[in-house]
Amino acid sequence: MAAGRVWRSRMSLTCWWMEAAEMTDHVERSSRFLDLHHGEQPLLLPNPWDRGSARLLAWLGFQALATTSSGFAATLGRPDGQVTRKEVIEHAA
Repeated sequence: MAAGRVWRSRMSLTCWWMEAAEMTDHVERSSRFLDLHHGEQPLLLPNPWDRGSARLLAWLGFQALATTSSGFAATLGRPDGQVTRKEVIEHAA
């Protein structure tokens, strides 16, 4: 039983550390994104519609990418808001 408590304790510490690392990463990414808004050049945020277009835009040098629901819907020939949750999840995977 004592070994189980030690394991849970280590797991709790690991989970806390992972959460702290994720928060730090989020804060750092947010700070970098905010800095892009105050650069010498205007911030241009293209909206890729799939993984391939996102990779292409990143390769072209865009430092940030927006997201678009209407872009994915358009690739299916549908208006925005007419894509199911299942389709979105499969598309993002």
